[in-house]
Parts: sequence; structure tokens; C-alpha cells
Amino acid sequence: MKRDYKNKKWHMNTMGLDDFKLDRVIHLIKKMRPEIISGFGSIINQVATRLMEKNQILEKYPKAIMTTGEMVTDYIRNNIQTGLRSKVFDWYGLVEGCASAAQCKFGNYHFNMEYNLVEFVEQDSLLKIIGTNLENYALPLIRYDTGDTGEFLGYDCPCGRGLPTMKLTAGRVRSFIKDSSGKNYIVPGSFIANLNLPIKELQIVQNNTNSLEMFIVKKKDFQKEDIAKLNSGLNEYVNNAFKINIHFVDNIKRGPRGKYQMVISKI
Repeated sequence: MKRDYKNKKWHMNTMGLDDFKLDRVIHLIKKMRPEIISGFGSIINQVATRLMEKNQILEKYPKAIMTTGEMVTDYIRNNIQTGLRSKVFDWYGLVEGCASAAQCKFGNYHFNMEYNLVEFVEQDSLLKIIGTNLENYALPLIRYDTGDTGEFLGYDCPCGRGLPTMKLTAGRVRSFIKDSSGKNYIVPGSFIANLNLPIKELQIVQNNTNSLEMFIVKKKDFQKEDIAKLNSGLNEYVNNAFKINIHFVDNIKRGPRGKYQMVISKI
């Protein structure tokens, strides 16, 4: 753990979290009593899940949870808000600095217009987010393809900010599943929540156009009959176009920066 005195923050290393490390993180949260917890949604979700598994409560819950760096699914959002008793506010941004938007209390993503210019360009029936940074004078990135997909919603929001709003669709283009004909299938973030099964985490990986690999971190009360529900639930979105192989694992492998991605297409 490292303290940032200037910005009044504590930074925690959350790579390779296991139950022991999660308990250590929870101990530090109890000790520090933070006003805001910020980080990857999947990591904060692990903390919230651990709290509920051990029936622990905090003497002081944070005022807000700020997530960033990942698509926050409905399942993760609801689980965090239940376990940490705080509202989740998501921030969408890029290391390249070409697009930035943050949620208000009504859940709408507002663009930071003084920071970037964002366009939505249709390609292969998808609306891709294209961004231009307004602050990088040394090496400006103009009309940069973020690789993300979204939709422009307009300027009206009850919060009164007046900034343009958008919604994120399925995240990165590589999150779309494709069949042999090139047709795109979207597995929404609400997939796990809609199944209502005893699952901690789930990841779908596509290595070819014939099959899908589904990696599952199951809870103790997971039953054999739940496998059929998983297959049926996924086929509602992929139209029975793939063979589904299910693998039970202890944890879901993260990317180099520790990010969690529910769907990964490698084709």
C-alpha cells in the first residue's frame, strides 16, 4: 500500500487477489474508512463479494464507488452496491486521452467537452466511438478509433449539466462474437445477472468460429443442472451457432493491467 499525501489517497496493489489478500484489503478499508473507493469494477466486486460471504459489515461505508478501466456489467454494479452499500459511478476514459465521459447521479455518461471531441461512426452495423484530444499539443491524436462502441443520446439530462450524453453498448469491438459468416453476436453485461445462478465470475473466450470456451468461478451451491441453464442462457444470444465448452476455474485470468473482460474474441 502506498500513500499519496498530495491527493489524499491510498493506493493498493490488487494483482493476484486471493482470499487472504482480500481479507487484508478489507482490513485496510475498515482502518482507513475512505469516503470514496475507486478502481476496476471487477476488483471492487471481489471485495464486496468477500464482505457478503463472511457476513461482515463496515462501521463506515464509503459515500460513493468510482469504477473505471472496464465495462461495468449490471451484475457487478448491483453486487458492489449491495456489498458496499454505496452507489456506483462509472468513468469511461482512455490512456490515449481521446475520449472521456463520467456518470452523473442519474446514470448518464456525460462527455468532458473541454477535454475531448467525440464522434460516433457506423462500421459493420456498429457505432464506433471516435475521439480527438483537445489538450495534447505535442502529438495530437485526431479522430482516434477507440475500439469501443456506444450511442449518442443527446443533451437532456435531469442533472442539468447540459453536456452531451452517451451510452456504452458492448464495449470493445473485440468483445463481439463472430460466426463463420462474419455475423456479430453481443453477449450483454446483464448476462450473468439474468441467469440468477450461483456464479462469482464468468468469462467467454472465442478462439475459432465453431466453439466458445466458458470459464466459470462457481459458488459452493452450484449444481449440475445449472450447466444446462448456462448453455441455454448463452444460446439465447448466440443463436445456437457454437459448441459451448464449460471449464470450472478458481479465478478468471486478468489482462496485463489487471483488467477483467467478460467476453474475449481472438478471431
